Amino acid sequence: MKDDEIFAEAAAEQEQETFWWQLSCHATARLPAISSLTEEEQSYFSMMASSSAADLSYFESQGAQMRTVFNAMANKSSDIDPNGDETITAGEFKAFLNKHVRRGSFPSGHRGDLLFARSDDEPIFSMPLAIKIPIVDRDNPQRSYERNYIAIPSRKYN
Repeated sequence: MKDDEIFAEAAAEQEQETFWWQLSCHATARLPAISSLTEEEQSYFSMMASSSAADLSYFESQGAQMRTVFNAMANKSSDIDPNGDETITAGEFKAFLNKHVRRGSFPSGHRGDLLFARSDDEPIFSMPLAIKIPIVDRDNPQRSYERNYIAIPSRKYN
């Protein structure tokens, strides 16, 4: 069993969303097709390769490419999250890569063609569910809380 298949199996077993970034020359050469994974594995596992099967992958280029991605996410760019829902799907991510990230050592296609997920609707990056849960204050008057508010429970003593 290959590493990526082991990661897909572990992701499903632990019910943990996993995004595998295969950083190597000829990176897609031995990657399994997402469709070859079980339905459950497909629901938890997505991957991106740094190069096609025929191309080299230059290590120094990858950091700059992902910096572009993470800067867009940090700046809440509509280029990477067009609908502003704080969830970047595979389709949105592919479109961003194709538009904003140099092809580097992948001359035979676009960067987004190296991202693999079960569908374009598959979430790749999203806001954690815990942040989306509303805070209900049962001890004090209910307020409107900022997104970065950290609820600290207090213990009442008699």
